[in-house]
Amino acid sequence: MLNITTYYEQLFEKIKDIGTESCLNHDSIAKVHAFIEEIDKWKSILSNLSESDMIENVKKELQFSLLCNNIGLYRQSIASLRLCYEILFSFIYFSANKIDFQEWKLSKSDIKWSLIMGDENGVFSERFIKAFFPNYTEDISLFRENCRNSYRKMSEFIHGNYHTWNLLPEGLNFDAEMNQKWFSHF
Repeated sequence: MLNITTYYEQLFEKIKDIGTESCLNHDSIAKVHAFIEEIDKWKSILSNLSESDMIENVKKELQFSLLCNNIGLYRQSIASLRLCYEILFSFIYFSANKIDFQEWKLSKSDIKWSLIMGDENGVFSERFIKAFFPNYTEDISLFRENCRNSYRKMSEFIHGNYHTWNLLPEGLNFDAEMNQKWFSHF
């Protein structure tokens, strides 16, 4: 019979080894932590907005996502990072669309990525950028495409697309390529 305590002790040792290897990527990890500090500043500055609680959830989910990446839970880390995208860009969208926020908050609607990224009224639409960030109208199309592409690639992991299974390490193991894949979407 399997000794549960021994099993998990061995698993935790494996996680510790993966974490040690992951931490060799110190510069990339430090950039994420710097962004997390920026999130705290945003929360402080934007605390008067009714949707500001979402910023704290972005921070928590990003910390969890990075942790998962650093201990070899790559599919879970990517799923969590995609959720960060959804919450962060929903926050931006909801800050300009209060009715949608209230309906979402009351569980009358869901976050819809296609709406948030919509060409007509989404957070990267020409209309939205001209209204709120007029100095960035030239740069936004590239950023929008990069965001959409990252979201799509992360979605492939969440939905278990066939090709993603071969990208993941067998069992719980460090994989430098998967570790870097996470940072490429950050």
